[in-house]
Amino acid sequence: MSLAVRASLFTTARPSCRPRRSLPLYLSSLSSSPHRPSSLSTAPSGSTSKPRTKPSTSTLILGASLATLTATYAYLHTHLGGTQSLLRTFSFYSLAIPSYLHYRLHMFLDSPDDTWETLHKETSARGLEKILELQGFYIKSGQMCAANIGNAFPPVWVDTMSILQDECPAEEFDVIRNIVEKEYGRKIADVFESFDERPIGAASIGQVHRATLKHTGERVVVKVMYPDVEEVFRGDVRTIKLFAQVAQPVHVPPLIEIEKQFMTEFDYRQEARQLEKVRENMTNAGLVGKLCRIPKPYLDLCTKRVLVMEELRGDKLVVELKRDMQRQMKRMESVLQKHGHEGDDRNALAEKFAKEFQLGQNGPTAEEYDRLIALLDAKRRVSNLGSLLFNVSLGWLPGVTKKVYEDKSALPINHAKLVDDLLYIHGNQVELWCIVSFFYSPTLILFSHDLWSFLFYP
Repeated sequence: MSLAVRASLFTTARPSCRPRRSLPLYLSSLSSSPHRPSSLSTAPSGSTSKPRTKPSTSTLILGASLATLTATYAYLHTHLGGTQSLLRTFSFYSLAIPSYLHYRLHMFLDSPDDTWETLHKETSARGLEKILELQGFYIKSGQMCAANIGNAFPPVWVDTMSILQDECPAEEFDVIRNIVEKEYGRKIADVFESFDERPIGAASIGQVHRATLKHTGERVVVKVMYPDVEEVFRGDVRTIKLFAQVAQPVHVPPLIEIEKQFMTEFDYRQEARQLEKVRENMTNAGLVGKLCRIPKPYLDLCTKRVLVMEELRGDKLVVELKRDMQRQMKRMESVLQKHGHEGDDRNALAEKFAKEFQLGQNGPTAEEYDRLIALLDAKRRVSNLGSLLFNVSLGWLPGVTKKVYEDKSALPINHAKLVDDLLYIHGNQVELWCIVSFFYSPTLILFSHDLWSFLFYP
């Protein structure tokens, strides 16, 4: 057999040995289109091979566009957290970028103070509106602004954001019930005898409801984590970090540390174990029952998204301090009016008051506060005795109004002792057990005036 014939038979009987390339889905679908022959297939024996045709320009552009879109989507999903986070990012930037440029413009123009005051009021109001719209980590950012950590925010911003300390938006109860039942794998009525639909508090990660355990009748509080909150938080922190890298690079390191801290808060089982450890340590230190109380966690009822704790009664420390200041201001106004000093200079009167009661120049100490409280308590007792004598002698007569007795709640709180006790409690945590994140927010501290004790909630 001739060499030509053998070569012909070999070509006919054996398929091409060239490996077939693997194409992306969007290119392989184009190459196998019924309207154009595949350039990668080998023509059968005896047929006339058609010359290979180059891909058209439109095909190349389409392929490149699809590849670019695919890569862009992958980047956004990896670095911005997906479509939802991307939409939240655009919403944040729609306010942050124009506001930042506006501030930079006024810095360049060296605008007067009244212009800055107006700018702060308008921008902080829009910022609060955007925070309430987006929620998530932006709520936490607003709370840090309200707390004015590091004295880094203008007073207008602090006042505007203060609403976030106590009035965060809450989820509908149907959402909360579904989360609880999903975590427990049973109906909420199988676990709790009662479950208040109205939350007693809401934060950036979850909200708290009062409830009663079904089998024991114990009163508890139930902390429920919002759905998808971890993914939302991660996307929000990434967004703010990207903005800070361009606008304020100095804030990037603190944001990284904040991210590390908050990323540990998305498992309530870990928080329950930490709460139990803090409670045990504080009890061993002799502080529980003396200066503070820590709620007992019900570990068997705690899941990743549900935390059940003992209910402790008290008022928020911030609220109680505000009430105390209002009571004392009212007392001061009545004293000034009584002695004819209503229009006098307040600073001069304050100096006179401090000198009369021998108070320190930097504010009264705990001992000085105790002397003041003892004096006011003595005056209260004398006043109540006079009211009693009046009521039993003349108060029974027709048309005579009986005098009201003044209880101990009218006495001021010893602010210096309060600060000393808080520092002592916190110092025990830091020095002995290095648990500092538990007491991060002052809005988690309740105060019982009657027992003079702090009630700490995680």
